[in-house]
Amino acid sequence: MQKTVHYKGKDIHYTHLNPARKKGGLAAPATLMLVHGFPERGRIFQPQIAALSQHCTLLVPDLPGSGDSPYNPDLHSIADYADALQAITATEQVTRLVIIGHSMGGYIALAFADRYPRNLLGLGLMHSTAYADSADKKANRLKAIQTMEQYGGPAFLKSMIPALFAASFKSAHPAVVQELIQAGNDFQTATLQQYYRMMLDRSDKTYLLSQLSIPFLFISGTEDKAAPPKDLIAQSALPQTAMIEILDQAGHMGFIEKADEVNRILLDYLSLVQCLQGQTT
Repeated sequence: MQKTVHYKGKDIHYTHLNPARKKGGLAAPATLMLVHGFPERGRIFQPQIAALSQHCTLLVPDLPGSGDSPYNPDLHSIADYADALQAITATEQVTRLVIIGHSMGGYIALAFADRYPRNLLGLGLMHSTAYADSADKKANRLKAIQTMEQYGGPAFLKSMIPALFAASFKSAHPAVVQELIQAGNDFQTATLQQYYRMMLDRSDKTYLLSQLSIPFLFISGTEDKAAPPKDLIAQSALPQTAMIEILDQAGHMGFIEKADEVNRILLDYLSLVQCLQGQTT
């Protein structure tokens, strides 16, 4: 079901799916929010939606400026995006949920955890990181913002998107990469620039990994340059409970490149969350 919530003067569109029946050993349907990255929209998780929709309640937003959610110039920080997610959960009267974010979506999930820790049962960083941008990465983001200003966002995406995938996947599935490039034409340049400003301004959130007593999930790929395995391995040692999976021959888009494997990982993680939750209730 497609729904909207009004936030800071604009609508946010999201998908809300309830499982038709319990399946696969989960004790009761959990609520899982999948938060997309840059430059994506909620429907990029279609392989995950198809695999998980019978196992849990799903909330899948189009972040402001993506998909069917219009650009909102009044959003200035990653906290604003976290509050946008909270607007959805409040509308749905969801008080506890699992959030899994891809790349930029993981940064927003961490900001949500910082602001609404009692609302979380679990948090997954899928090709994402709790580290802040390094000085070099911040400089690169500023350069990208300037490039987008000069040539437009879609032109920037055309050169950026192929680097998100592993070489073997790009060779075997060029149409998938091209489809994502083509979808980049739907983005306003102002939206993409807003995302980059939000990402470069975010702070380090590694303290949350040890502070929150929830299970964390970390997913990276052997060819992921944006969220490399070594970073996630180091971060996975911080929580009390963590799962980490390194996808072989996958880049930054493992949920597409290795969809079946990622879907299995997500189901295992949800089972872990519910098992631990059952021990505390």
